[in-house]
Amino acid sequence: MIDNDGRIISINNGFEKMFGYANDEVKSRLNREMIVPKDRVNEVLTINQTVLKGDTIHKETVRKHKNGRMIPVFMMGYPIHIDGKIDGIFYIYNDISERKAFEDQLYQKAFYDSLTGLPNRALFMERLNHAIERRKRRKNYQYALLLFDLDRFKRVNDSLGHHVGDALLKQMTERFQDCIRSVDTVARLGGDEFALIVEEFFKFKDVIQIARRIRDLAQQPVFIENNEIYISASIGIVLNVENYVNSEDILRDADIAMYRAKDSGKACFKVFNKKMHAQA
Repeated sequence: MIDNDGRIISINNGFEKMFGYANDEVKSRLNREMIVPKDRVNEVLTINQTVLKGDTIHKETVRKHKNGRMIPVFMMGYPIHIDGKIDGIFYIYNDISERKAFEDQLYQKAFYDSLTGLPNRALFMERLNHAIERRKRRKNYQYALLLFDLDRFKRVNDSLGHHVGDALLKQMTERFQDCIRSVDTVARLGGDEFALIVEEFFKFKDVIQIARRIRDLAQQPVFIENNEIYISASIGIVLNVENYVNSEDILRDADIAMYRAKDSGKACFKVFNKKMHAQA
């Protein structure tokens, strides 16, 4: 229980076990100073105001243990009525850490590749659709799509084994992540195929520079189990995105450009243009 100013009146054994405080440590202290993370202070002030007006609150949020550990909680807040007036708030906290961990596992399995930890095809397509819709609303918003796979990867898998192929994919993932910015999305679509959304760039040459870095890093040798492995990446790029209305079309054109890069000798990139449709 807290008073109208947010100071703790009393706690029960469940509170002590959940947050690590004894009653005499928190009594008369501000609730928000004891168990509320700094980035949630405004949230709790708003909640207190709402409850003191007579409403009840049911909310999932985060609270802080005495040792600094964050605890996901389901919180219920009720006004305390005394002599017809509201005189404090009664809060109930339920620890939902296990449920949140389970939900996170489900989300991870649904939207992330288990081998590399990258976004999978489902999450990538969702983000690509968001980019397309954002472009419709904001004509000055820039994005580009890169599609690439690893040349000679199947040969590595067949000759050295799938465990080496998996290790190779992990190392290449780390290299690709070094090529991008925090606003970009690189994903593993399946097998040795990857895709990248480059967002909020200023000039097309910025995208080309990223493609060059991917190409150059992919050609550097990889050492796995005393094997020195050489592969490369063929990259297809779609720069002119203003006429695309769905993700399948832009992905198709990036795929056409990628196979044009393969036909040109691999270890290179090609920018899609409409003439490639007829040639494909």
